Amino acid sequence: MSGTTGSPADFVARLRAGLPLHWFADDAPVLGAVLGGLGATWAQLYALLQWVRGQSRIGTAEGATLDLIAGDFFGPALGRRPGQGDAPFRAA
Repeated sequence: MSGTTGSPADFVARLRAGLPLHWFADDAPVLGAVLGGLGATWAQLYALLQWVRGQSRIGTAEGATLDLIAGDFFGPALGRRPGQGDAPFRAA
């Protein structure tokens, strides 16, 4: 496999490895373009999944998701002060 896990090159290599041997030439530009498009799409989905995982925990949530979590746990008793960053708000 090539590229880092979740990169477009990684997904292209995974897709290419799943194809039957000798069905396509080693240099198949159309196949490369199709697999490249699929690899880029899967890489975006993988990145979205990693972001969603981060938003599912208080320790790693950020932005509006952190505000929603705080609202669920504490109600209106704990709100973000104007200009307050994620780390100080999480610590509060």
